[in-house]
Amino acid sequence: MDTAFAKLSRTSQRAATVKGRGVQDRPDAARAAEAAELEKVRRRAMPGLYVIDDRLRVVLASPSLDSEAVAQHLDAPRSAMHLPPQIESTVRRLLAANDVHRTHLIAIIPPLLVVRVTPLVGDAGNHIAVFIERFESRDMLRGARERYMLSPREIHVVELLVVGNSTAEIASTLCIAETTVQDHVKNLARKTGARNRAEIVARVLSGE
Repeated sequence: MDTAFAKLSRTSQRAATVKGRGVQDRPDAARAAEAAELEKVRRRAMPGLYVIDDRLRVVLASPSLDSEAVAQHLDAPRSAMHLPPQIESTVRRLLAANDVHRTHLIAIIPPLLVVRVTPLVGDAGNHIAVFIERFESRDMLRGARERYMLSPREIHVVELLVVGNSTAEIASTLCIAETTVQDHVKNLARKTGARNRAEIVARVLSGE
């Protein structure tokens, strides 16, 4: 009986060893892929964050707002308690236009900054989170392409809309007629359910 148990034990150990090797071998590729994705994330700049009160006074700010990638597009704030002028005016405009009471507002500060605004509620009172990040078209538009079934040309048009290009500028950049650009914009509005160009940009960037 001991011999049988020993044989069974040895067989189980061998099976576990083989299984263990397989489990260890299989994730190698997965681990490599995960490491590559993490490296992409590390290379991306962290979004800056302001927490402001209902008078738009800065309560907290993240150190990443000092990064050159963001700061080079912004004028200096009046004081540590104030937002940079471009951000303050953008936040005021978003809050004033929020007639549908959405909890996630988004806008672009040309040429390459994305501003996201969302309310914060808690025991400390009501505050507003303002996220600032550089516009990275490949990352930000990947989900929109799949969600709205956008064509490669429509993605190109959206990229140019995001940075504030006019119909004529888009036509010149893509070497197409202005009427073709207008058709693409109409199709984008139809696919995203947007009423105008600003809403197209907001929807593709916010994931709505």
